[in-house]
Amino acid sequence: MAINFDHQFNKINTSNSDLNFDITGSIKLPTGSTAQRTSTLTGGELRFNSTTLSFEGYNGTDWTPLDTQGGESIQWTTSGNNNQLRISDQWLESNITYTIRSVILNNDNKLEVELASFSPTVSASGQSLKWDEPATQFNVSVDNPTDFTTRYIASVDSITSATGVYTTLADYTTTGPSVTPAGGVDWTQSFTTNATATIVSNGTGLSGGSASATIGFADNDSNAWTDTDNISYSWQNANVTANFGNLSGKNFLETYTTVNYTINVTGLDDNNNAASTVTPTGGTVSNTNGSGTFTFTDAIHKDNNSGRSVAVSTVFTRPAGVTGSSYTVTDTASDNSISASFTYPSFYIWTTDVSTVPTNSDVVDGNDFHADVIELGNQANSINTTIDNTANTPRAFYFGIRSTVSQPTVFQTGPSSALLSDTNVTTGNTLNLEPTTAPSGYNGESYTLYGITLQPGQTYVRIT
Repeated sequence: MAINFDHQFNKINTSNSDLNFDITGSIKLPTGSTAQRTSTLTGGELRFNSTTLSFEGYNGTDWTPLDTQGGESIQWTTSGNNNQLRISDQWLESNITYTIRSVILNNDNKLEVELASFSPTVSASGQSLKWDEPATQFNVSVDNPTDFTTRYIASVDSITSATGVYTTLADYTTTGPSVTPAGGVDWTQSFTTNATATIVSNGTGLSGGSASATIGFADNDSNAWTDTDNISYSWQNANVTANFGNLSGKNFLETYTTVNYTINVTGLDDNNNAASTVTPTGGTVSNTNGSGTFTFTDAIHKDNNSGRSVAVSTVFTRPAGVTGSSYTVTDTASDNSISASFTYPSFYIWTTDVSTVPTNSDVVDGNDFHADVIELGNQANSINTTIDNTANTPRAFYFGIRSTVSQPTVFQTGPSSALLSDTNVTTGNTLNLEPTTAPSGYNGESYTLYGITLQPGQTYVRIT
């Protein structure tokens, strides 16, 4: 059939299976115009000069929409109890149907349609290792998009830009992808080192070092994918430290005879790759190869905390698998400072009267306070409580306080805290307290004494 005309072509109704037009004029297809048929056919074509427009057929109710001039359209399906909804997951463009990935209103309040595309996610990972731990593998992970299945990442393709990483991919040991790669299929794969394919650190001495490389991927047509990922390896440094523990809890009359010490080797996967030798000064150690107890030759008192130390020398051995060749290196450490603290308790003691001033032997028994002495808080400079004189006669109550702290100025007594009055106090007496047998280098500690007379029974005493 030959048609010669020059006008706008809108619609053709025919029962023929094919319409082949030889056009010598021009035909304009308005936007949105379609070729339609009234009978049920399976397919056909309309040819305008050299342009062929195809359709899939008429099912008696609907036609598959035709792309008459390269236009775009969303492909809708009807839904809802009253067919009131239009839902779409397809977009027709240039006679090609695409899956719609997402639809949003963008920042300009315009409808924005994202079509499914080949947008896989690929990643690769190395290892974080101890100083003596060989690298054993690298792992890859592939996430193929589920809405675009005609293309997919199918394999690991290359190792490039390597530092310390063997680059011939085929020489690594692997069982292959976790599942068979395919469109929309996610998979992982592990590559293990062996005698040929090795990953080694660039570290030397006690330094752990590092290694790295870039991993490339390929699609199902063996084309290299543009996205790559890096694998990196880091090794911890090796180190040894020596530390004394802290000493506390004793008063200034007492001494410390031992202290715990810690030898700490860090950075190792296998502690057998380190051999330590511990050397003490000013005492002995319970373990010459590691942590233990340091026993002092001379016990520590408040005035002789010096001249004691613990030192360690550790030989580290690095296996050949870490750097390519085995080597040893020595690290040393020491501690010569022991934190030893002492308390200086205030106290009170009874004597027959204020003229009988306590002596050192009354207050001290050996390396501690006498059993008859009532110890108060560390460097306490006040009393505000009921004191019970259990004797049948008046007695002197002597309050002792370290001379270097702030001294009390108020001395009151009475039947209760609400009924107090100033009381006479005996001052000017001090004691130079020290152990009964003072160790070498010990300096006596000055305590100031305050004496008041208390009647038998209970008396409220306020000293501040």
